[in-house]
Parts: sequence; C-alpha cells; structure tokens
Amino acid sequence: MQTIVKRWSKIYIYEKNKAYLTKLKKAFIENCLLAHFDPVKEVELMIDASDLAVGGVLLQNNKLGWRPIEYFAQMVNFLTQKALQAIRNVWI
Repeated sequence: MQTIVKRWSKIYIYEKNKAYLTKLKKAFIENCLLAHFDPVKEVELMIDASDLAVGGVLLQNNKLGWRPIEYFAQMVNFLTQKALQAIRNVWI
C-alpha cells in the first residue's frame, strides 16, 4: 500500500485484480449514498465527539437495514475546545 500512496508513483492494476477493484469501488459508492427521509420509519441519532471534532449521523431503518439520512462533522476551534473541556470537568 505504501507504494501506491507515494508521490509520483504509478499504480499498476493487473488483470487478475480488476475484479477486486471493481468490487471495492462498488462498495464505496453503495455505502456512501444517503437515503431519502421517510417520516413514518424509525430513526436513530448517533453522535461522537473528541477534543478535535464533533460529528453525528441520522439513521433510518428500512428493508436494507439502518441507512444514513444526514450527517454532520466539524472540526472544533481552540475556544470551543476549551469550553468543551470546562463542561467535561463539571460533569466528571
């Protein structure tokens, strides 16, 4: 993998590996598509935060399982980091 990410290196896809590359591309495309929101179906909100960023995903359950409807991610600036640390200290 290191040879692939090196600057100015060429990537060679051998014939025997083309099927794997096609499967990999398909998996990335299918898993990144967001579904349309259906107000009748069950929803779940998953959130996570660290000292550097916050994020969340709104999921909805359908016949294919839990699918992302909307997401949010943002890096945290210095002042927000300090505020989050102060809040964390109060709760601990």
